[in-house]
Amino acid sequence: MARQTKIITIGEDGGRDAGKTYQLHEMPVRQSEWWGMRFISTLCSGNIDMPQDLIGAGLAGIAALGVRFVLGTIGRPEMKELHDEMFDSCISFIPDPTRPLEAPFMRGKNGQVPMIDDDIEEQQTLRRLREEILKLHLDFFPPAVRSILETIVATAASNITDTLTSPPPSQ
Repeated sequence: MARQTKIITIGEDGGRDAGKTYQLHEMPVRQSEWWGMRFISTLCSGNIDMPQDLIGAGLAGIAALGVRFVLGTIGRPEMKELHDEMFDSCISFIPDPTRPLEAPFMRGKNGQVPMIDDDIEEQQTLRRLREEILKLHLDFFPPAVRSILETIVATAASNITDTLTSPPPSQ
Protein backbone atom coordinates (compact mmCIF):
# COMPACT_ATOMS: atom_id res chain seq x y z
CA MET A 1 0.00 0.00 0.00
CA ALA A 2 1.35 3.41 -0.91
CA ARG A 3 2.11 6.05 1.67
CA GLN A 4 -0.65 8.53 2.26
CA THR A 5 -0.70 11.97 0.68
CA LYS A 6 -3.08 14.87 1.08
CA ILE A 7 -3.63 18.04 -0.95
CA ILE A 8 -4.18 21.23 1.09
CA THR A 9 -5.23 24.53 -0.45
CA ILE A 10 -5.11 27.54 1.85
CA GLY A 11 -8.40 29.43 2.01
CA GLU A 12 -9.13 33.11 1.44
CA ASP A 13 -8.42 33.86 5.11
CA GLY A 14 -4.82 32.67 4.64
CA GLY A 15 -3.30 36.11 4.11
CA ARG A 16 -0.32 36.01 1.74
CA ASP A 17 -0.74 32.23 1.41
CA ALA A 18 -4.38 32.39 0.26
CA GLY A 19 -4.91 30.09 -2.70
CA LYS A 20 -1.55 28.33 -2.36
CA THR A 21 -1.60 24.54 -2.69
CA TYR A 22 0.60 21.98 -0.93
CA GLN A 23 0.87 18.22 -1.13
CA LEU A 24 1.61 16.53 2.19
CA HIS A 25 3.41 13.18 2.28
CA GLU A 26 3.56 10.50 4.94
CA MET A 27 7.12 9.72 6.09
CA PRO A 28 8.40 6.16 5.66
CA VAL A 29 7.68 4.17 8.81
CA ARG A 30 11.30 3.92 9.99
CA GLN A 31 11.83 7.64 9.55
CA SER A 32 8.58 8.55 11.32
CA GLU A 33 9.34 6.16 14.19
CA TRP A 34 12.80 7.70 14.63
CA TRP A 35 11.35 11.21 14.35
CA GLY A 36 8.78 10.38 17.05
CA MET A 37 11.43 8.90 19.35
CA ARG A 38 13.59 12.02 18.96
CA PHE A 39 10.55 14.22 19.66
CA ILE A 40 9.73 12.34 22.88
CA SER A 41 13.42 12.17 23.84
CA THR A 42 13.76 15.94 23.45
CA LEU A 43 10.71 16.46 25.63
CA CYS A 44 12.05 14.11 28.30
CA SER A 45 15.65 15.33 28.18
CA GLY A 46 15.13 17.82 30.96
CA ASN A 47 15.54 20.79 28.64
CA ILE A 48 11.80 21.43 28.61
CA ASP A 49 9.70 22.12 31.67
CA MET A 50 6.77 19.73 31.59
CA PRO A 51 3.61 21.01 33.27
CA GLN A 52 2.54 18.72 36.11
CA ASP A 53 -0.88 18.12 34.56
CA LEU A 54 0.76 16.63 31.44
CA ILE A 55 3.26 14.39 33.21
CA GLY A 56 0.66 11.91 34.42
CA ALA A 57 -1.75 12.34 31.54
CA GLY A 58 -0.43 9.48 29.38
CA LEU A 59 -1.57 9.62 25.76
CA ALA A 60 -3.55 12.79 26.44
CA GLY A 61 -0.36 14.46 27.64
CA ILE A 62 1.53 13.37 24.54
CA ALA A 63 -1.32 14.68 22.38
CA ALA A 64 -1.23 18.02 24.21
CA LEU A 65 2.53 18.21 23.68
CA GLY A 66 1.95 17.41 20.02
CA VAL A 67 -0.43 20.36 19.82
CA ARG A 68 2.18 22.61 21.40
CA PHE A 69 4.69 21.37 18.83
CA VAL A 70 2.22 22.12 16.03
CA LEU A 71 1.56 25.59 17.39
CA GLY A 72 5.26 26.25 17.79
CA THR A 73 5.05 26.93 21.51
CA ILE A 74 7.89 24.55 22.30
CA GLY A 75 10.47 27.15 21.41
CA ARG A 76 13.62 25.21 22.09
CA PRO A 77 16.52 24.96 19.62
CA GLU A 78 16.24 21.15 19.71
CA MET A 79 12.87 21.40 17.99
CA LYS A 80 14.20 23.26 14.91
CA GLU A 81 15.76 20.08 13.55
CA LEU A 82 12.44 18.24 13.99
CA HIS A 83 10.48 21.06 12.32
CA ASP A 84 12.95 21.18 9.42
CA GLU A 85 12.83 17.42 8.92
CA MET A 86 9.04 17.44 8.99
CA PHE A 87 8.89 20.09 6.29
CA ASP A 88 11.70 18.67 4.13
CA SER A 89 10.23 15.15 4.28
CA CYS A 90 6.53 15.87 4.12
CA ILE A 91 5.69 18.97 2.06
CA SER A 92 5.64 19.76 -1.64
CA PHE A 93 4.58 23.20 -2.83
CA ILE A 94 2.51 23.20 -6.00
CA PRO A 95 2.99 26.62 -7.65
CA ASP A 96 0.37 25.89 -10.31
CA PRO A 97 -2.35 23.44 -9.20
CA THR A 98 -3.58 23.13 -12.79
CA ARG A 99 -0.32 21.36 -13.72
CA PRO A 100 0.19 17.66 -13.02
CA LEU A 101 1.66 16.52 -9.70
CA GLU A 102 5.05 15.79 -11.23
CA ALA A 103 8.54 16.86 -10.15
CA PRO A 104 9.04 19.58 -12.80
CA PHE A 105 5.93 21.37 -11.51
CA MET A 106 6.61 21.11 -7.76
CA ARG A 107 9.07 22.37 -5.15
CA GLY A 108 10.05 20.54 -1.99
CA LYS A 109 9.60 16.85 -1.17
CA ASN A 110 8.79 15.53 -4.66
CA GLY A 111 10.03 18.47 -6.67
CA GLN A 112 13.26 18.96 -8.54
CA VAL A 113 14.18 21.99 -6.42
CA PRO A 114 13.73 22.80 -2.71
CA MET A 115 10.97 25.04 -1.44
CA ILE A 116 11.79 28.74 -1.12
CA ASP A 117 10.86 31.12 1.71
CA ASP A 118 7.98 32.65 -0.26
CA ASP A 119 6.27 29.25 -0.60
CA ILE A 120 5.00 29.62 2.99
CA GLU A 121 4.64 33.21 4.18
CA GLU A 122 2.21 33.05 7.12
CA GLN A 123 2.57 31.54 10.61
CA GLN A 124 -0.99 30.24 10.41
CA THR A 125 -0.03 28.26 7.30
CA LEU A 126 2.95 26.71 9.10
CA ARG A 127 0.66 25.66 11.95
CA ARG A 128 -1.99 24.28 9.62
CA LEU A 129 0.54 22.25 7.65
CA ARG A 130 2.13 20.86 10.85
CA GLU A 131 -1.30 19.89 12.16
CA GLU A 132 -2.26 18.17 8.91
CA ILE A 133 1.06 16.31 8.76
CA LEU A 134 0.57 15.00 12.30
CA LYS A 135 -2.98 13.91 11.41
CA LEU A 136 -1.64 12.13 8.34
CA HIS A 137 0.81 10.20 10.51
CA LEU A 138 -1.75 9.35 13.21
CA ASP A 139 -4.24 7.95 10.71
CA PHE A 140 -3.22 4.37 11.50
CA PHE A 141 -5.23 4.50 14.73
CA PRO A 142 -8.69 2.88 14.52
CA PRO A 143 -11.52 5.42 13.98
CA ALA A 144 -12.66 5.34 17.63
CA VAL A 145 -9.13 6.06 18.91
CA ARG A 146 -8.67 8.80 16.28
CA SER A 147 -11.90 10.42 17.45
CA ILE A 148 -10.68 10.40 21.05
CA LEU A 149 -7.27 11.80 20.01
CA GLU A 150 -8.90 14.56 17.96
CA THR A 151 -11.06 15.51 20.96
CA ILE A 152 -8.01 15.55 23.22
CA VAL A 153 -6.02 17.60 20.73
CA ALA A 154 -8.87 20.09 20.23
CA THR A 155 -9.33 20.47 23.99
CA ALA A 156 -5.60 20.83 24.57
CA ALA A 157 -5.34 23.42 21.79
CA SER A 158 -8.08 25.51 23.35
CA ASN A 159 -6.42 25.37 26.78
CA ILE A 160 -2.83 25.90 25.70
CA THR A 161 -0.56 28.17 27.68
CA ASP A 162 3.02 29.12 27.13
CA THR A 163 4.13 26.97 30.05
CA LEU A 164 6.63 25.08 27.90
CA THR A 165 8.29 28.25 26.66
CA SER A 166 8.59 29.88 30.07
CA PRO A 167 12.15 30.17 31.33
CA PRO A 168 12.99 27.92 34.27
CA PRO A 169 12.67 29.57 37.70
CA SER A 170 15.86 31.27 38.82
CA GLN A 171 17.85 29.45 41.42
